[in-house]
Amino acid sequence: MSVSIGCACNAENPIDLDELPAVYKAAVLRMLSPELPLEIVVDRIDDEDYWKRRCDLTWDLSKVVNKAVTSAVFWMLNEKK
Repeated sequence: MSVSIGCACNAENPIDLDELPAVYKAAVLRMLSPELPLEIVVDRIDDEDYWKRRCDLTWDLSKVVNKAVTSAVFWMLNEKK
């Protein structure tokens, strides 16, 4: 994963997460806000925990699952006709 993270104090020398020891890389990823603009993180972050946090913040998964189950049942019932 190649991610460059800069801060206001060091914007000219961003950090490459791949160069950090695993423990620091994990800590930085935990601190990243799930509210960062999607166009910034989509190609840069491949950490599953980050995307889970972002998903949990963005959607009520119980509604998504209920909608998926309802759609699947509807499709199966109509398929038999």
